[in-house]
Formats: sequence, structure tokens, C-alpha cells
Amino acid sequence: MAKSELKQETKPVQLVYCGANWLKYGLTKYQVFLGGMPYNLKAAIKELPDLNNLICNVSELDELRAKISTKGTYESQIYEKLEDYIRKGNK
Repeated sequence: MAKSELKQETKPVQLVYCGANWLKYGLTKYQVFLGGMPYNLKAAIKELPDLNNLICNVSELDELRAKISTKGTYESQIYEKLEDYIRKGNK
């Protein structure tokens, strides 16, 4: 193999969970997952499908945090819905 044909190393996907702490699934705010979504995160999304909008690549973290902190945005509403859901006994 020639030097110009060397394979480029690809970095594993790093996802960040930006939702509220959800002990039921072992999720904590800004938890980073290497290599895709683990089972516990997939199970949480099964219970609350909108939760998928609170997960992003590490490179998009600042943008998602801004959306969550801006009142009235879709992401902010999902975050509040999740907090209410957890507070009502789905810990």
C-alpha cells in the first residue's frame, strides 16, 4: 500500500445527553457516550421519544445548550416536559 493510500483514522461518535438527570436510566445531564447510544439511553427514548432531541454530537453541544436555555424553543419545552415527567414519579 502506498503512503498516499493510508487509511484515515475515524473517531468514534461522541454523543452528549443534555436532558435532566434521570436515575431510572442512569442518565446525568451532559453525560457523554462514546460510540453511539447505549441500551439505557435507547430505553429512555422508547419511554419518551422526544428525548431524542436532547441528544447531540459533542461538536453541537453549545448550540443545543443555547436552545434549551432559550424559553419557548422546542428543545426548552422538551426539557421542561422531561423534568415534569421525572418529578411526577418516573425517577
